Amino acid sequence: MKTYGSISSMRLLDIRVILNDTETIYDGMTEDLPSHIKEMKYSKIEMTDKMELYVYDTDK
Repeated sequence: MKTYGSISSMRLLDIRVILNDTETIYDGMTEDLPSHIKEMKYSKIEMTDKMELYVYDTDK
């Protein structure tokens, strides 16, 4: 699956990070991201009430 930049490159956004299309692993401002999520690379973005970034396990 194609990936784009890391989530840490986003600034001043209210985001939701969704893992494997099923599990929300973060919901909040980009400035408050935990370090393990900052380095994840997103594969898809959707706009709903927040910007939703989709990430996927690389070992699948």
